[in-house]
Amino acid sequence: MIDMNQFHLVDYWSLNKDPNTELEEFYSSEFSPKRKNSKYRSKLSTLLANLIQASKSNSAVIYGRASKDCQMTVKLVDWLIGTGKAEGVKGVRSSFTKQSSIVWLSSQFVLELKAKKISTHLDIDKDFIILRDEQKNKVPFKKSKRTKELNKAAALHNKLWLQSEAFFGDGSAVIPFVCRIFNGDFKHGGRFYFYSQTEKKEKRANILIDGEPTVELDYKSLHFHLLYALESYQLENDPYLVSGYDRKVIKLAMLSFINSEDRGAWCANITRSGNPNFIKKVLAWKKSNTRKGVSWSDGVVEGIPLGTQGKDLAYAIDLTHHPIQHLFHTPKIGLTLQNKDSQIMATCLTELALLGIPTLPYHDGIRCPLSKVEVVKKVMQEAYKKEVGFNIQVCEA
Repeated sequence: MIDMNQFHLVDYWSLNKDPNTELEEFYSSEFSPKRKNSKYRSKLSTLLANLIQASKSNSAVIYGRASKDCQMTVKLVDWLIGTGKAEGVKGVRSSFTKQSSIVWLSSQFVLELKAKKISTHLDIDKDFIILRDEQKNKVPFKKSKRTKELNKAAALHNKLWLQSEAFFGDGSAVIPFVCRIFNGDFKHGGRFYFYSQTEKKEKRANILIDGEPTVELDYKSLHFHLLYALESYQLENDPYLVSGYDRKVIKLAMLSFINSEDRGAWCANITRSGNPNFIKKVLAWKKSNTRKGVSWSDGVVEGIPLGTQGKDLAYAIDLTHHPIQHLFHTPKIGLTLQNKDSQIMATCLTELALLGIPTLPYHDGIRCPLSKVEVVKKVMQEAYKKEVGFNIQVCEA
């Protein structure tokens, strides 16, 4: 039974051998003879390798069907599904939902691949950076000295993991290889992502790296610190202490507040989140729509106390954080902050790879072997100081 963890198709995975003997008829019937088969074999190798990697965590691979650049992949996916080697769901786009196209290997084909000793290979010479447009479609970019530098941390991290391994407490494999995803240009986004990153915190707590228990360290209130640093302030106080509101309420609301570009929409979402009748509708919708996707309930902050008014909460936050009030809801503020935290993480991963310490990055935190906690904590603090110029507290998550 496939779960709904979904991972984007990436091009740095390939197979250790070419399963070409059963594909000749497919190539000759489906593809123009004017085109070289090697191009399609390479694409199939990448697709199958991604599917094998996803199968290790009982997950599906997200792929696109709309753009011209995706047509080769679409033909291969449809062939895999048509021959029973894979299963999938085509994406749905409407004003109510946005569901990506996903595909996963059939359990029988997974066994066949294992029997043929076909496994995956990580090509560490490829780029581990991905550039996307506003619709999250992958777009080509010109390689340069800048992109080479942006790729360095992920390449070093991935190369180190070829010598190490990690497992969840239930024995399933952690797939630790990362890529960096930028949004629109190389000044926005840039965070590190890996296959097993979406697992819940409780499951991550039991990860073993090379057989050793692990600890997750994170930067305390990272985005607040970054916002204050933009105005040349060192944040000293707890940013979630806002007069008239419980700290838990503020923490629930703050992530969307900082990343929102539309103040009015944010206030409306908070007000809806405190409306008992609306929450009943949201819970009923979620119960009948188990698949992930964008819906009319997006923006709802679960846990907001009943009766909370968005405008009142926004005003209270502004008063508490008046030195940075003018930065709230500015264009691409969330992606700008993500770019900065990704630079900090890149510095961390580069240094940790050079020290030979395998770790797992989680945007504002790092999971590391228990014996390396103090070393990793120091690396994280120094990386922040280097990239931002101020200090920050690093603590166990």
